Amino acid sequence: MKTIRQRILTSSLILSCCLTVGATSRAVAASYDIYMTAYGFDPDYLEVHPGDTVYWWNVDYDFFDYHSTHSYTYPWNSGAVDVGWGAYLTVARLGTFDYVDDWGYSGWGTLVVSPIIPPQPPPPPVLTDASVLPDGTFQCTVSNLVSGNRYYVQASTNLKDWASIYEGVAPGPTDTYVDNAAVGLARRFYRVVTVP
Repeated sequence: MKTIRQRILTSSLILSCCLTVGATSRAVAASYDIYMTAYGFDPDYLEVHPGDTVYWWNVDYDFFDYHSTHSYTYPWNSGAVDVGWGAYLTVARLGTFDYVDDWGYSGWGTLVVSPIIPPQPPPPPVLTDASVLPDGTFQCTVSNLVSGNRYYVQASTNLKDWASIYEGVAPGPTDTYVDNAAVGLARRFYRVVTVP
């Protein structure tokens, strides 16, 4: 396969198509191989992201026919690709694109280019299941924690001035907090904050 990759880079049959459509790029793009055989494309369905490169390799060692990859909805057309050679496309346009083998007539395939969805930050921590125990202490569950991250429970009597009254390290997604200093207080508000 290494010699095929070297041959494709020097081939005049290389298809290089990189259109900019405002697609999101990733730090590391991936590459994928599709094989053009006497019986069709393998795989004939592939999902990729903008910036990824797709290589089509003619591996028809059964009949030694020319094959091609051509899409009528995305501007790529490799033309005739001899056995042992290939063509590539670095994708930038989003959508679903069908393509055919115009030379060997061995089949068709589908390339799906979907957007890159960035990882979502975890939801902020919240205090749930709040209750005042019979002895006057306050108890609650701290939820939406990330295991191993530090968090602080803060208290206020006026919702304007906040002070950290507890510092903890999340043992898992939830933790229980008990405020013994709440005994005898007429009013106390709570919130939880995390430090990255």
